[in-house]
Amino acid sequence: MVHAGDRFAAIERLRRVLDETEVAGIQTTLPFHRFVSRHEGFRTGELSIEWVADEWDGAAERARYAEAAGEAAAQAVATGTFRTGEPRPMRGSPAGAAPSGPGLDTAMTPPAAGGWAAAARDEAVDRWPR
Repeated sequence: MVHAGDRFAAIERLRRVLDETEVAGIQTTLPFHRFVSRHEGFRTGELSIEWVADEWDGAAERARYAEAAGEAAAQAVATGTFRTGEPRPMRGSPAGAAPSGPGLDTAMTPPAAGGWAAAARDEAVDRWPR
């Protein structure tokens, strides 16, 4: 629950809170609530009893979410930020030193995972109900 001075400010605060909320290990309704908080019809109050049935395409949102989550997970693994949110120091380097050297650019795109690695990553980031 959020509050603000007006509807638009409260919805914007809600959107930010939902984007920053992460629940691990269980499936949640966060993707649906994120969709709702971004939808222009909801933001302007143009709703009806059929609004969810007319506007929510769970399969399309799931695909968008899975793609974004997979990219974020791959980037976190590639940059060493998977567990701590901070780059891992290299062996023998001072604590807190970020990895550096050829091929360790944090802006790099990680190689595409295939086979079992991709399946494991997809399963780990997929929290949508089945």
